[in-house]
Amino acid sequence: MDSTSVNRESVSEEPEVGIFWIYEDELFHPYTISVSKASEYAGFKTLEEGHYKIWDVYFKRGILDRLPPCYHEDYALIPRGRVVYNIESSRYIVYHGDIFTEKNLKDVVKRFKLPQGGYKTEIDEHYIMADILDDLEYLCP
Repeated sequence: MDSTSVNRESVSEEPEVGIFWIYEDELFHPYTISVSKASEYAGFKTLEEGHYKIWDVYFKRGILDRLPPCYHEDYALIPRGRVVYNIESSRYIVYHGDIFTEKNLKDVVKRFKLPQGGYKTEIDEHYIMADILDDLEYLCP
């Protein structure tokens, strides 16, 4: 991963795949790559890097300083998701957890440049926040 790829704003109109977080109902530094440059894995075009790896990069580069310190240690403490491209169906999938609003979807569609009618959303158990909300209230009062 090169240094220019972190939190870059793409100038291409090509749809993108990647990962995102949501903090205070806003996208927080989505990490994306154009679908034509994405890796192919199990019938999907996807970003190779996971949330844990990018979170570490963001920590080292001071990007996480924009969040309260209690969130710095664990990438899973704020809602997150992933956008992939299903090669067989020619559709994008926005995977997200249980804390995901219509506004969040509009923001993801706009930021990832997803084609109208060319995507669907799915709740993914990896991104469910319900189990950690009690811990979160203790960690980040």
